[in-house]
Amino acid sequence: MSILMVLFIIFNLYSNGLTYDITGDIVYFGGSLAVYIVFIHLAREWPKVMERWELMEREMKQYGYPLNLAFKFKILTSIIILLSSIEHFASILTGVLRVIPCSTDGLDIFRAYSLTSFKTVFTSINYSLLVAIPLMFFDCLFSFVWNFMDLFIIILACALTNRFKQLNQKLASVRGKVLPSMYWRKSRETYNILASLTHDFDEFLSPVILLSFGHNLYFICLQLLNSLK
Repeated sequence: MSILMVLFIIFNLYSNGLTYDITGDIVYFGGSLAVYIVFIHLAREWPKVMERWELMEREMKQYGYPLNLAFKFKILTSIIILLSSIEHFASILTGVLRVIPCSTDGLDIFRAYSLTSFKTVFTSINYSLLVAIPLMFFDCLFSFVWNFMDLFIIILACALTNRFKQLNQKLASVRGKVLPSMYWRKSRETYNILASLTHDFDEFLSPVILLSFGHNLYFICLQLLNSLK
């Protein structure tokens, strides 16, 4: 679907030139396609990254598993998905309220909303309910794609942060104590493994972080522009 939307965007870009609406569609739908491509690449690299993660888990076995980490991730995921759902449906509601004065009944409201929300498609083809309904579904799906990308970054970063916290807490608990050099050597090795894993994650996640940053920055600027109108 992303590929199809990008083709519609290219056609509109060729027909009408670069406009305000097309720019937003390029970032939104073109970015969604880029996310899919990036995650396909990440899926190929995932086993290698998990091998390094497993090495770290073995090295830190004596530290134990971070307390309530799975529960924290579930809460974090629930909050982000809930807030993103509210934001998306609020956006839909705003669009519906905008077209109500120009509409006569329920189907006409849906038609007007579809025509204003998916100009890229319906300037190229005639309006059809059979086209509008899938577009609405995929629009919601694309919205959650972006939020999943942010959530993916947050969860991996939190998981790694918790491991650093475990090491810091362990070192803080022996502060001022006289311990054999083997203990400090082992602690240093653990830190080096975590630092190396951080570097690997930085390279692994850099395309996703760049996409997420660019997408969020663009739409923040877009909302600021809309607020000034």
